[in-house]
Amino acid sequence: MWRRSDELWHGSGRKFHRSGTGQRVEQPLGRPGNQGINGYIWALIAADSGNYEEPEDAEWTREKLITAILSRQLADGGFGLILTDDADVDLTSMALTALAPYSGSEEAYTYESQVTGETVTKTVAQAAEEAFACNAALMQKDGTMITRDASTSESTSWAMMALAAWGRDPGTDEQFQVNGKTLLDGLKEFQLEDGGIRHSLDDADGMDGGNMAGYQAAYSLEAVYRLKAGQCGVFDLSDAPDVTDEEIQAAGEALPELTEDGEAASGDGFSPVLIAGCAAGAVVLAAAVFLALVLREKKKKKTVSETKEPEKPYDDDDEDDDW
Repeated sequence: MWRRSDELWHGSGRKFHRSGTGQRVEQPLGRPGNQGINGYIWALIAADSGNYEEPEDAEWTREKLITAILSRQLADGGFGLILTDDADVDLTSMALTALAPYSGSEEAYTYESQVTGETVTKTVAQAAEEAFACNAALMQKDGTMITRDASTSESTSWAMMALAAWGRDPGTDEQFQVNGKTLLDGLKEFQLEDGGIRHSLDDADGMDGGNMAGYQAAYSLEAVYRLKAGQCGVFDLSDAPDVTDEEIQAAGEALPELTEDGEAASGDGFSPVLIAGCAAGAVVLAAAVFLALVLREKKKKKTVSETKEPEKPYDDDDEDDDW
């Protein structure tokens, strides 16, 4: 997203989108709040994804991003995209994930609540306790999480992500158990026979497997795996290996081709070593999700390529009146 790490702090990075002519157009990222609380959350996640040094003249410091998030916490402890929204599991969990690196800090932040207008002083841990309580209240008896009165895999995945980011195991955490069901049990409710993950249990339009549902499930399971393996979080790239373009290309070419029934055409395969036995189920499920998504996309390309509609011009809403 940013060409140089210092652009992150000054909000002068550029994002690319396609215009109606198919050309790439640059838009400034100087106002992260244009996208609602999402902008502040992901700016903070990006800032903490590497060992980035904060410039002395930074416009958007970590402290400013943290207070921007905290000041938008709703009365029930959750977070919504905009102030008029009810608490949303996805946004609440994203906020918790962004704030997780500061879980051990005793620093108290003083800010004006964008919800009530009152002056508030809280630590990140205090705000997180309220946010987790809000999420827990939205957990269903089958272990799934609810969004707008419907159980969705994405919300369930994000609730898992938030717990793992705070060092809490979604498979055993007592706050997130209903009738003996955990979030891991809830995520299994969405798995299809081909290994894919569907969006919803309640909406007929979301009964088939989907890309977003699949990849969010995959990296939520990766978050649990990394927690159990004693590794850093999913968005902490400090342990990412340095690889060249040639190595990436070679790795892609080494992958087996998939046949129409989802089987590998080549007999050659991997011999994975499971670091943590208790995480084996999560790893297998994540692999199944990935395999299903690859096959599904391969089938789609055969029928969609000639009927695909032209992309619509990018619509950038410069103002968010609710903020």
